[in-house]
Amino acid sequence: MNHFDRTKKLFKVTSFVAAASLSVLTAFAIQPTYASQPTQDRVPPAAASIQEFKPGQLVTVNTAPQHRLADAAASYSFAYISTTPSGEDVVTYGSLALPQGAPPAGGFPVLAWAPGTSGVAPQCAPSLGEGAYSQPFLNEWVKRGYAVVQTDYSGWGQTTPRPVLHGRSNADAVINAVTAAHSISKQLSNDWIIAGHSEGGGTALWGAGTVSATKGPYKLRGAIAYAPTGPGVADFFTYVLNGGEIPQGPQPFIAITALGAKAVDSSINLDNLVAPQMQPQLEATKKACLGDLYEFPQLQPGQYLQKGPDADKLMQYLRAQDPSQLTMNVPVVIYQGGKDETTVTPPTTKKMIGDLNARDAAITYREFPNADHVEVIPAAQDTGEPFTFAADMLHGRPIPNVNQR
Repeated sequence: MNHFDRTKKLFKVTSFVAAASLSVLTAFAIQPTYASQPTQDRVPPAAASIQEFKPGQLVTVNTAPQHRLADAAASYSFAYISTTPSGEDVVTYGSLALPQGAPPAGGFPVLAWAPGTSGVAPQCAPSLGEGAYSQPFLNEWVKRGYAVVQTDYSGWGQTTPRPVLHGRSNADAVINAVTAAHSISKQLSNDWIIAGHSEGGGTALWGAGTVSATKGPYKLRGAIAYAPTGPGVADFFTYVLNGGEIPQGPQPFIAITALGAKAVDSSINLDNLVAPQMQPQLEATKKACLGDLYEFPQLQPGQYLQKGPDADKLMQYLRAQDPSQLTMNVPVVIYQGGKDETTVTPPTTKKMIGDLNARDAAITYREFPNADHVEVIPAAQDTGEPFTFAADMLHGRPIPNVNQR
């Protein structure tokens, strides 16, 4: 089974569905260092050192053969400064792939990719190799002349807790990664597109709703969201809390999301929120990535989460991450699978679109009736539409504001 098929299986039932060592500067001098070989080692900097930087500033960079997209002329992994959900500066990790050939006038257009969830344990970060199912898809953008920026989110790939579904900090990570990438290569255009899948699709919408993304020297011109998380997440957890019966597949994401909410709201008591029968899965989730979490047996209704003040805090957190509340500042394309049986169902996505359109969003909706949560990516790409829409966005041409199956 290839990685795409394995990931498709994992996402079938949920959507939350990311020298010899990395040179971390001892004194965090302002100029980044370049190393010949990357590594998975992560050395957290001292808080005082981080204060010497600002969000979007490049910290370290190295050539990155293991992150190389097949048709890229050059690839780099890098560390940069982004922000936590509480607004504090944090070192975050990303990669940059440059296309072949000479850049066009104005530089290579930039496609910034927001990943879906692969787990909250440090080794689950996309920059450490998880989430590789998107690489063939992203390679096609490189072949078409785009520079591709990929990033982790705040806390991912580190010993600090990884917030899950936190729209603002996730979007900040992508925005700041694009800024940092411009310090690596002067061949990049100042105009860029954000795209993402599942949690990353929700992140793309949060990016489109971030005013600062359209200001300054690097301007967001559009967003492409594949199966984006939205109001269905809170609906799912309400169902779980009410004792609804769910298949085995969504189980890992219950623990993943509980830990992600706890990372933002430390007052959540997981002993009170998570039922005793699910506590072993919660502990395993702190150490294992998504695939390994499917080894746990299916629990019964009522054995997942427990109602109470901590469940109320969880629901408050999830509702706050719903992109439906945002105002889109750039054109948006949303791709939806008609057979998506995760929290990202056609009805919940259409509800979100209705809310966004009420605030004058420019949204094109495309639904592929025979595609599921993961199949929607190649289904959309096979039409060539994402590339056409991206070109239109970058050139300021209007996209059709339609809902089309």
